[in-house]
Amino acid sequence: SEPLTLPEALHIVGLLRRLPPPHALSEPQQRSAFLRGRAAYLDKAVAALPPEDTEPVDYLLRRLELCRVHWHDTCVQFRALFFSSAAAAPAQLDSPAATDAAVER
Repeated sequence: SEPLTLPEALHIVGLLRRLPPPHALSEPQQRSAFLRGRAAYLDKAVAALPPEDTEPVDYLLRRLELCRVHWHDTCVQFRALFFSSAAAAPAQLDSPAATDAAVER
């Protein structure tokens, strides 16, 4: 795993979503694979921090900053990649037609 920009992530997920059925991953599988890849990258980046010859406070500050930036990037990317379709569903439920249909049942 390596650093991932949002445009790269959008491109990769777009390609995965166009795979034919025998090779395609479901939406939950795509989400899980994305998070596993980002966790593997963070583990690798944390392991690369040089703990020797540094003050413990300096090491902790660098590690915290690394994690903060990584978690922010991962959350932003995850929401951009996977919540665009999920966010549309609740909005449809709030429409007058959906409300009328629910009341008629």
